[in-house]
Amino acid sequence: MKSILLTIPLVILTGCFNTKTTEEKIVKPIETNSTPNKTLSQKISDKNVKTYTREELLKRRQKSVSRTTCKTSYNNMLDNTSDDISYTQIQSSVPTTNYIPIYTEEDFVAEDVEPVHNNNIEQSELKDYIDTYFQQLQTLNTDGIVSMTYPKFFKPINENLFRQYINTILNSSQIAVESFKTNLIYLGDVYPYEGGEFAQIIYQSNITLNFLNPELYNDELSVRVLNNVLVNKYGQENIKINSTQRTINIKKEEKLLAIKERNEEWKFIGDNPTYRRYYPTVLPAGILSQI
Repeated sequence: MKSILLTIPLVILTGCFNTKTTEEKIVKPIETNSTPNKTLSQKISDKNVKTYTREELLKRRQKSVSRTTCKTSYNNMLDNTSDDISYTQIQSSVPTTNYIPIYTEEDFVAEDVEPVHNNNIEQSELKDYIDTYFQQLQTLNTDGIVSMTYPKFFKPINENLFRQYINTILNSSQIAVESFKTNLIYLGDVYPYEGGEFAQIIYQSNITLNFLNPELYNDELSVRVLNNVLVNKYGQENIKINSTQRTINIKKEEKLLAIKERNEEWKFIGDNPTYRRYYPTVLPAGILSQI
């Protein structure tokens, strides 16, 4: 189940340690339904949503071509590490690189597909829903996240298990979430399909975790190994570990699909290889044919 909930960036650390959090460290969940309070009006169409354009994302280039995959887990590395191993040896075992997510034409709807005729108004309405959805993610509000998740996702995935996994993040004595921020990077055009509308979204998550358990990563070697494992996966510029304050900050870009079935509200589903395994089961054919 942990491999499914990739919309919530906490899961990016499951290969290294248990990423659950205590309720005391989470901002009190917002009591809300999924409908934004703002009434849609003509003024909405003038709202300026400042994000990257499709063209800007396509121009991105990887900073390093020497990126490799770490095949040794953190625990195995520690088990096989002698007490006098040097930091240089660790670095050679777990290569570090700078990394920027690369987007290609395949990540977007084809350019020749026409958006809906009132695209600006629909984008503005969607932006209000995105803001509300991000609030649910940032507070780990289980009910809010589930209510704004595309409901057909819960055909192959048991909703109760989905809820249980989110709740386990709130009940750990090991790790606490100090802060969880989201920043919208890309809001795509709104496209029609038979039965509704959809759009593509990219955002950056920025999460700071605090190590509550004093036995967890309590020596220089384990902190350095953890740092290198994460840097190899997410890039040097996206990882910051403060060994004095016992915190770790991780940035990661995430993709979403927003779907609005006719006469319904906007709902969201993760867009990554794990979620895409379920797309043929949960998404309408009119969307599948365009992404």
